[in-house]
Amino acid sequence: MANLSTRVVMKISIMAAVLFLAVQTANAIMCYQCNSGRDPGCADLTNKSSKSSYYRLCEPFEGQTKPFFCRTNVQTIKDRENLVRVVRSCGWEEHPRKKCYEYEDEDHQERVCQCSEDGCNSKAPHVLKPSALSFLVSLLPLALIHSSLV
Repeated sequence: MANLSTRVVMKISIMAAVLFLAVQTANAIMCYQCNSGRDPGCADLTNKSSKSSYYRLCEPFEGQTKPFFCRTNVQTIKDRENLVRVVRSCGWEEHPRKKCYEYEDEDHQERVCQCSEDGCNSKAPHVLKPSALSFLVSLLPLALIHSSLV
């Protein structure tokens, strides 16, 4: 009888371990994790290989319950001669409606994009530099004048 209960306990333990691993694998995602301020290859990410030292599993932390996703944040720091920083990371608080969103204040401009496949944050989101943005805005009156003449 003891032999039977040992087998049952063993089977239940194995099934629990398999189930635990399956749930962990389903929530696991591999993202590029780096900061161009301290990681020289992060901005351009020429080595998009899964063997890159930046390509890592998003590690859960205590109290974290939401699934991870990958994020790329491109920041233009205005008071440092428009210095551009790229930060690639794991995220867990998604923007509810947008895959990419922008934020700007007097100090910096940033564009953040989020995605949910392994390694999907290898490319930088396109950011218009302030000079390019000013140029495009300056063309707006010409476009309006042209459309009123046609």
